[in-house]
Amino acid sequence: MPKTQSPPAHPEWYRLALHDRAEILRGLRSLDRGPLREGKVHRVRTACRRLQALLDLLGRERDAQAVARAAGRLSKIRALHVFRHYLRSRHASRNDLALLKDRILREVTRVRVDGTCTTIVQVINNHITLPDLGSDTLLAARIPLLRDRQLERLRMMIDDAEHRPRRKNLHALRLLIKQIRYQTEWLSRRKGIHSEFVGRLKTVQDQLGRYEELADFKRWAKKWDLRMERQIKKQWKRARRCARTLPHRLNWLPETLSREAAWGGGNGRRELRLG
Repeated sequence: MPKTQSPPAHPEWYRLALHDRAEILRGLRSLDRGPLREGKVHRVRTACRRLQALLDLLGRERDAQAVARAAGRLSKIRALHVFRHYLRSRHASRNDLALLKDRILREVTRVRVDGTCTTIVQVINNHITLPDLGSDTLLAARIPLLRDRQLERLRMMIDDAEHRPRRKNLHALRLLIKQIRYQTEWLSRRKGIHSEFVGRLKTVQDQLGRYEELADFKRWAKKWDLRMERQIKKQWKRARRCARTLPHRLNWLPETLSREAAWGGGNGRRELRLG
């Protein structure tokens, strides 16, 4: 009898995508049945963002947008969790913490009533379908085009943020940098290398994100009349100054992306092979 050939093994990035998908569904079922714990909410949103970046790499923009909208349904509860951690780390008054606890409970109720977890499960099942997630051949063919597209967008957004450092422009730049970071992680895993570029992207993302977070904290502190309002406003002003001057120091970013080995560039000196 002729020997049956085993199906070709999926690449590592594909197996990791399946793991992320399973983690999202498992986490959402847990959140739907139990408390909306900070760590679980964060892990679900992070896995959604990673898969969103992968779908965009594979040319499935509509699916990527659907996953992004789904993850956004948990954005406010995540932001409130971060705010609670911020207040606790600065020894906020019991009154401030009690007010925030009430707001968190209101948001938890909204998430339950709206069926948010069920909706996200449906989106994941409908838009991250198996086994046709995508092929390594397709991904490899798209990398040069995607690199050029991201380079063009990056240069344009850095220029916009440098000349018009409004919160909207800085926020758009941060989202693009986050997307490039996740995509670089996928492509690095595909090549079996460790990219130092990912860490540099994360540093820039965090600096811009700090301003974004404190802007929300300042708005909530004023709206809810928190005693920490004055302190938050001072920190927000410092974060705003930092975020507004940051684009002037990002000339290295497009150049580094163009040479990044994970994206098909020749910057092998900065890469360490895994294993």
